[in-house]
Amino acid sequence: MSGSECRRHPKKNGVFFTVDGMLGAALILLFLLLVPRAFVSETPTASANYLAFDAVNVLATLRVSELNTSRVQGLIASGIITEPNQSVLEQIGEFWAVDDIDDAQNLSRTVLEGLLDPYSLFVDGEQIDGATEDGGQLAASRRMVSGITKGRARAGFNARAIASKITKTTTDIFRAHPQGSAHEGGNGMDITQKVYLNATNITKATLYISIKYGVSDLNSMKFTVNGVDLGIGHDDWLYDESSNLTSATQVAFTIVDVTDKIAAGTNIIVYSLKSQTSGHARLNPGTRLEVTHSASDFHEVSPTINERTYFNNIASHETGQKRSGVWATMPINVPPGATVTNATLHIRGTDIESYTPANVVSRGKGDCSTINSSNAPNIRIYLNNATVFTDNGSALTGEVFDKSLDLTALASANTNVVSVYLNMYADCFWGDGDTILYSDPIANPGTSSYVDLTYTRTPLDEEYGKIDIVVTERLNTTRSNSVTYVKTLNSTILHSFIELATLETVSLTAGVGGQQIFTTPRVYSTPGALFVDNSYITSPGTNTFTLQDCVGCSILPESSYTFETLVPNQVGYGSTFDNESDAMADATQRLIAVLGSAVNAVQIDNETLSVGDVPSLWGPAMVEVRTWR
Repeated sequence: MSGSECRRHPKKNGVFFTVDGMLGAALILLFLLLVPRAFVSETPTASANYLAFDAVNVLATLRVSELNTSRVQGLIASGIITEPNQSVLEQIGEFWAVDDIDDAQNLSRTVLEGLLDPYSLFVDGEQIDGATEDGGQLAASRRMVSGITKGRARAGFNARAIASKITKTTTDIFRAHPQGSAHEGGNGMDITQKVYLNATNITKATLYISIKYGVSDLNSMKFTVNGVDLGIGHDDWLYDESSNLTSATQVAFTIVDVTDKIAAGTNIIVYSLKSQTSGHARLNPGTRLEVTHSASDFHEVSPTINERTYFNNIASHETGQKRSGVWATMPINVPPGATVTNATLHIRGTDIESYTPANVVSRGKGDCSTINSSNAPNIRIYLNNATVFTDNGSALTGEVFDKSLDLTALASANTNVVSVYLNMYADCFWGDGDTILYSDPIANPGTSSYVDLTYTRTPLDEEYGKIDIVVTERLNTTRSNSVTYVKTLNSTILHSFIELATLETVSLTAGVGGQQIFTTPRVYSTPGALFVDNSYITSPGTNTFTLQDCVGCSILPESSYTFETLVPNQVGYGSTFDNESDAMADATQRLIAVLGSAVNAVQIDNETLSVGDVPSLWGPAMVEVRTWR
């Protein structure tokens, strides 16, 4: 190889290096131009995302109580912030929910101004705090907050209400079941009914009177209330007419307002049937006192029921040829399914004569074919149509008859009727001098004439926590011996009665919903009120009552339906409210609606239940932090 060839070779290599270097330099330059541009577009965005995420995380983990600013601590002290241990994020959501944007903004700035610049805070798309976006690369981070809804506080309250003290408008009914004097007796026959009224405010008192009085001047009949003569004249009777069933006999019925004559405590009503020229006197089914008044007691639930019902004092006086004698009826009402553990009848009669059977037979008049020397006691007691006691005088001490009879085994379901005859039997026999069925439940309850009834039963579930109210409504049916009455009931009914208003009744049968509840067991033994147990009643629902009596008998439209209804004294927890006072007000309003017009809540006790921190209660809401570069 020549020397010239050696010199050209390095020159070729140098040129080659220069070209390669230029290509490499170009690649390096391109890298330097492109790579920084990539870092410029990606690094700020990633950094913003991290910052937004961190900011939301700080809001979600930082407790409100950890913020030592005077404003935050003031909100805690004033009770505006009620849960200082919850996160700042949750508290911002609460402020937003109740539209307290100022406090939401303040709380947001307290935390975020030191972390982000610029930033904006949104709750469910509504901007709460921060700057307006001005372009650039946007980054955002979101966090869900449970239990937050616009317009609702995060914590909630339920409330229930209990009427612990009440006044109620109710009705007491004091019945004078059929009772009276012997045939040709009653020229001086007085029935004294004493009743004790436990009432605070009497709004209405009504006396119903149904009588059979033979033939005499109606104005001679006297009726007094607490010593005040009611002054009932001919024009004051709603009905006054001749009997359809008995000749030379009058029947009459009227209603008297005695509100101004009845008072709390003891009240005395005297029915005096006098100056008869023939026939005999009695009170027919429908005689009763109804008193509507205020009371404050609650229904007492007990499996054992004790009831004592007193007879009225009946005094029949002999005058001239008018002889004496008394009879009286009293129902014993037993709910179906109840177990009677005691049914005791106590009768005390005074001025009762001792007669031989021959004496009794010799005094018979009219159709007395059932009375003979083997069946002629002048003291007779029946339950329904079963004879429970008869005597001609061996049971007397002097002229006093005082006897207790155990009727427990004889009392059956629904209405049983006790019939007592002293010195008389129907229209066939009567006595001399005076005859008195003694009863004074106020002064001498133990020695009076009464029925004691005790039975056990299973209380209804509906009875607990209830207020009992007695309501009475007129039947307003057509006067007839056959009556149909339809009543729709909507509340819990404990029991009810058909309050009869009759001119005459012989053999009445009553039913409800196709089920028989009563039939007259013997002559003159239809009580003034027919017991209807709740088991016969449909409530809520419509009930059809039927009353059927003899042709010529009169069931009047002034008859009534009386029912004891049970009203709840409390309502349960209701809807959820943002504050306790609204929840309590709702419970109170619901209670007042349930009590109705008959019950006034004097004292209402509220119980509230906090339902805060229940994520499923409402919400969730979305909190979003944005930042940009």
